[in-house]
Amino acid sequence: MSKTLNTSPIKGIIFDVDGLLLDTDKTYVKCFQEIVNEYLPKKKPVISENILANMMGRNLLQSVQLIIDEYSVPIEGQEFVDIVNQRVPPLLPNCNEKKGALKLINYLHKNNIPSALASGDELPNTLVKLENKPWKSYYPKNQIMTGDQVTKGKPDPEIFLKAAESIGIKPENCIVFEDALMGVKAGISAGMHVVWVPEYHMELEELPKATQILDSLAEFNPQLFGLPKFDEN
Repeated sequence: MSKTLNTSPIKGIIFDVDGLLLDTDKTYVKCFQEIVNEYLPKKKPVISENILANMMGRNLLQSVQLIIDEYSVPIEGQEFVDIVNQRVPPLLPNCNEKKGALKLINYLHKNNIPSALASGDELPNTLVKLENKPWKSYYPKNQIMTGDQVTKGKPDPEIFLKAAESIGIKPENCIVFEDALMGVKAGISAGMHVVWVPEYHMELEELPKATQILDSLAEFNPQLFGLPKFDEN
């Protein structure tokens, strides 16, 4: 059995943020559901897991539009976004890291492996999420790519290509870590290696050709990608 999953050298890492590094999804979903209930007080339809899975990796406007279309919510997409952006940001600094995230981030920093963030959310919200994190200083603004900095959202590869450029690493030498199907497709289109850590499970006829699929970041073994092993101390 081969000791590594690929032959191209890995020199850089790109992380999605929501649902992958940070447990922010519950905060957003709760807000989405509250808004739906306010505009459909008699029906109060529960947003399905399939809709939530399809939202993951899209920018905020695209995400809420899926909800509006599915449940015929009588509100314009931008108005929905504006309400979300009023209610959610104060709660974001309190969102915790996902299992295995802090260990992996610190490992990359200790081993001088360049990494960048690529979030479909807007930059102001993303910076708020990082506010109280001890690893915030690892990611200067030029290494944080967000949905409002690109012309096309995921599954278009633009955001990942810009993230790779920000750390000076060729796409084929990057690993993208993603929880969302749209992000996985974007990473593959960018010509990168993709580790998929799905937040929601979808019924798919064919799985995208991710390099690896994990239940959590804690399962990641850097040695499989030719990277130094984790420090056990």
